[in-house]
Amino acid sequence: MIPDLSALSQGFLSPPILRQIGDGIHAEARFERSKFHPDLFEILAIPRPETLARAVDKRLADYLAGRALARIAQTALGLSTAPIPSATSRAPIWPADQAGSISHTKGICACYLVPKEAGFPGIDVELPSTGHALESIQKMVLRDPDAAYIANTPLPAEIAATLVFSAKETLFKALFPVVQSHFGFASATVSAPIMPNHLTLELTKDLHPTLPKGRSFSISYETKPTHVTTYFLHDS
Repeated sequence: MIPDLSALSQGFLSPPILRQIGDGIHAEARFERSKFHPDLFEILAIPRPETLARAVDKRLADYLAGRALARIAQTALGLSTAPIPSATSRAPIWPADQAGSISHTKGICACYLVPKEAGFPGIDVELPSTGHALESIQKMVLRDPDAAYIANTPLPAEIAATLVFSAKETLFKALFPVVQSHFGFASATVSAPIMPNHLTLELTKDLHPTLPKGRSFSISYETKPTHVTTYFLHDS
């Protein structure tokens, strides 16, 4: 049974939106950082790790929202609701029967969870970038092929740039369990026209024997007035 997360969290979290994607679950919810207080860890039965002993409330709220939403996804799939600690890289360490990805931005969190045998998921949520944030994406994330495809999409420039940034974040999360090392934004570029609900990223270098230069991936996405969500399942 899915608990009433909003009531249980005293208004910190909104009722989550759950959607089946293949064998997995995509869960998304809003959270109010102003309504966070440390007691919510105990109320929601989410262990607070020692690494966050001195963390500020903003970091604690983000962590708690993501882990609470992941618990909802675990319950929805009938999987183990064991705690999800963090590795030194901050990546979640999932129970043995599952694989997942968590993302949060200002007041929005998302989780993509699948049974372990389904593959490795990635998900990312971003607010549309403007001002200095947009300039940073244009300088540090986008390469010539990305910019060319962005210029030919009907999406507003700030949405399209944020979308490509988010898609690269999602791809990194999905491939990291295989690659086991960090790789930069230049490691993948947009390689086909951006479609209404997906875009294609192609590797620009070898990342792993199973992930050679030139391999491409279709990253699903949704754009909403408030944010962009991208998600992908690496199943081979």
